[in-house]
Amino acid sequence: MLRNEGPSLRNEGKFKFYPRVINQTDLEFTNEEYTLLDKGLKYNLGQKHKHWIRNLALEAERAVTLLPPEEQDSCVNKWPNT
Repeated sequence: MLRNEGPSLRNEGKFKFYPRVINQTDLEFTNEEYTLLDKGLKYNLGQKHKHWIRNLALEAERAVTLLPPEEQDSCVNKWPNT
C-alpha cells in the first residue's frame, strides 16, 4: 500500500477531460445508450439475440411510420416483396 505523501496526481478538479460522446443529431439518447457509447469503439456487444432479425424488421417498420406519408411510400416500394 502506498502512502499519500503530498498532493495527489489524481486531483479530480485539476484536469478537464473532453466528453466521450458528442451528440450532433436531433435525437435524444437515453442514459442506457450514453452508457454504451461511453464504453468506446472497441467495446464488444456480444452475440446477437435469438430473434434479432425480427427486432430489426420491427425497428425498421417503426422508423418508416415516423416519416412523412409521401416518403413512406418511396421507402416501402424499395423493399423486396416477400
